[in-house]
Amino acid sequence: MPPDSPSSRPLSRSDLMLLQKRRPMIEAALDRCLTGDAPGGSTGARPAKALFGLLLHHLATGATPAPDALLPFRRHASRFGDALRAILDDVIGKDGSTDLSMRCVDAFWTCLRLAARPMPRGSMGNITANS
Repeated sequence: MPPDSPSSRPLSRSDLMLLQKRRPMIEAALDRCLTGDAPGGSTGARPAKALFGLLLHHLATGATPAPDALLPFRRHASRFGDALRAILDDVIGKDGSTDLSMRCVDAFWTCLRLAARPMPRGSMGNITANS
């Protein structure tokens, strides 16, 4: 990753706190994009909650999600990534840093790429959907 890449710099504490504070609104909007108007659709699954939780954990710690943590939500990952910037721009507005939504989107795709790589057995750094 180039040194001047937005995802090469960690998010500020205030940006992370803002994402946590607005998390319910962000997840609700993402759920509507992923499953229609009813949160979770007919199965009761919350793909936006799980994927946004993995993203927040990655942003806060740099940890890579375990591939099995993403499996149940794999079919939603592309739509989640595509919708993320517009939803963050709507929900966060100008309250965060100027490149917050872009950095979150970059971090999401980076997180997915890292999770797709096979990790050596017993390596640390993988997280699960329950982390």
